[in-house]
Amino acid sequence: FEDEKSDVCMNFGHSDDIFKHLRSIERLLKPDPLYMDKQSEITWKDRFIVIDWIMEVHQNFKFSPETLFLAVNLLDRFLASKEIRKENLQLASITALLIASKYEENLNERTLDEFLDMTKDAYTRENFIKAEKYMLATLEYNLGWPGPLSFLRRINKADDYDNEIRNMAKYFLEVATLDEQFVDCIPSFLSAGAYYLARDILKKGEWSQLHIYYSEYTASQLQSLAKAIRDSCCELGKRKEKPNVLEKYAAKSRLRVSDTVKK
Repeated sequence: FEDEKSDVCMNFGHSDDIFKHLRSIERLLKPDPLYMDKQSEITWKDRFIVIDWIMEVHQNFKFSPETLFLAVNLLDRFLASKEIRKENLQLASITALLIASKYEENLNERTLDEFLDMTKDAYTRENFIKAEKYMLATLEYNLGWPGPLSFLRRINKADDYDNEIRNMAKYFLEVATLDEQFVDCIPSFLSAGAYYLARDILKKGEWSQLHIYYSEYTASQLQSLAKAIRDSCCELGKRKEKPNVLEKYAAKSRLRVSDTVKK
């Protein structure tokens, strides 16, 4: 199980203590879900567009899934703290991805040049450096947000690391990043809801005591969230311009999850 081998949170000797710590900090680094009320030039629709674009850039770079979720968290927290002009939203979003990739990936100088190319030279290297410093200062350098994937991998232990369930749950988590209604969800809850929904669609049986133990959520706590995630997937499928996540998870390598969910 390669995902687990690369996840220090799954250290078998200390995993319970580690997850106890993650749960203690996940609320501390959660963005204000009403932050868009403070923005005068940008909307939730604009957020959808830039996050869809971030997903495309993220996929082109073949970054780890953790980088994507951290980038969205950084962007949301930044926008919750600072009002910005619409013309600067793309710079803020790519800066969030740059910071997240530095935190999660092994970057080199070439990567920054490729980031510049992705923006079609709309910004200079100096723009990036200045924006990065400003965002980091605004966030007080708090980058240790516990994203949903470590929680997801922990729950997956209850199904002997079933890849089909985990892959579908990852799809639901990426869909949720596009939808503003999930900004208020802490990672442990969102990952449990995504996993619960995946098991339900794949008819993998009841939510057992083992699932409750690893997720720390009961079925009754997750049912409304699971329905909201499924509804969000349905709404996404109705869009004329299909978001990148639908194409990504329609691939054979992703078990054609987005097509399965449509049925």
